[in-house]
Formats: sequence, C-alpha cells, structure tokens
Amino acid sequence: GFKEATGEYILFVDSDDWIENNTVERLVAVIEEHNVDFLVFRAVWDGKPGIPDGTPCTYEPSRKLDAGYYDRDRIKKEIYPRLLITPDLFLGPVLAVWSGFYSRKFLRENNLEFDKPVKYSEDSIFSARVVMALKSFFVIDEYFYHYCFNSESISFGRHSDWWEIAKLRSEYYEKYFSDSDEYDFKLQFKRMAIFNVLAGLSEWSLYDTDSQKLNYVKNIICAW
Repeated sequence: GFKEATGEYILFVDSDDWIENNTVERLVAVIEEHNVDFLVFRAVWDGKPGIPDGTPCTYEPSRKLDAGYYDRDRIKKEIYPRLLITPDLFLGPVLAVWSGFYSRKFLRENNLEFDKPVKYSEDSIFSARVVMALKSFFVIDEYFYHYCFNSESISFGRHSDWWEIAKLRSEYYEKYFSDSDEYDFKLQFKRMAIFNVLAGLSEWSLYDTDSQKLNYVKNIICAW
C-alpha cells in the first residue's frame, strides 16, 4: 500500500470499520495547522455487546495519551518510558495505526513500513518506530473512527502460531530499539517477555489433549 500510494497523507481504515464523512478534511487541516508529520485522533465503538454505539474507545490509564502538542522533550519524557509496553504490561500508548494520520513523505524518508513476517500486532512495532523518528506530533481530542466490534477478527481470535510470532516480534523490537542512544529500553524488553509468556499461555486451550497442552506450556515456560 505504501508503495502504491501517491497522496500526501496516509490513513488506515480496517475493512470492517468506518470513518466520519469529514475525517480527511479535518485531519489535513489539523496536521498542517500544527506542522507535524503525525496526528493521533480518537475512536468510538460500534456493535460492541453491552456498550452503546458511539461510546468512546477508552484504554487503560497507563496507556492514556493526552490531547495536545508533543515535541521531542515531551515525547522522551512521557512516551519513551512506556513506548513498547507499560509498567502494568499493556502495549504502548501509540499503537493502532487506524487512529493515526501520517505524512507519506515522513514515512518514506525514514524507511518506515511493516515487517511482513510479524502477522499479529505488527502495528505495535511500526507505531513505536514512528514515534522514535518524529520531531513532534499532535493528538486531537476529536472522534472520527468507528471501531466495529467483530468477535471473529484477528484481534479477538486465537491462533496456533501466536507464540512463535510473539517471539519473532520481540526479535524485531530488539533489532530496532536495543541500540537507541536516546533511551534504554532493556526494562521494557523484560516486560515484553513477561507479557508474551502470559498472553501465550492463554492460547493453551487451542490444543485438544492434556499432553499437547502440557507440551505447549512447557515450551513457553522454558523459552525465557
């Protein structure tokens, strides 16, 4: 998609979601007003059981991203300590690409694209790299994106190869962030290992027999 795109900006909309009619017009105005390469906006739920349509998507307090302008100093102070994963083991505050608006020139100049071998949560790596490359960005406290709940989507499904992809994703994290001269991410690598183990263990129910489940759990426990 990046290679085929010819416009000035990049916007992601998942196939089962939708955006307000004025989304692009408004986002272009805001990103140009603040002269930034990246803009974050808000989303609402659609079709989530027990939650009225239009309810804002909220996240854990440790992932909260306040509205406003973020320069490099603010990025380093407020974002870097939780860029990859928060202290309470949630993925970082800048995560889903569908809540972002990007300068295509910025992405191209910084060689920012998705790592194809990482099939799940690949935007977590991409988004963290975006933040590392930014001089500044802006968070707008407006709701444009309708996140349509789908219990059969990749995000909510179970995957027999989740654990192998999780290990691969950790390798990419270390590839991109272990040599940073701006911040020491070693503690976040350890937190990510714990996160992967806990999340990986939840996939044991995919296996039929007790021996298969036991071998799967042993594989995870012995990996780190």
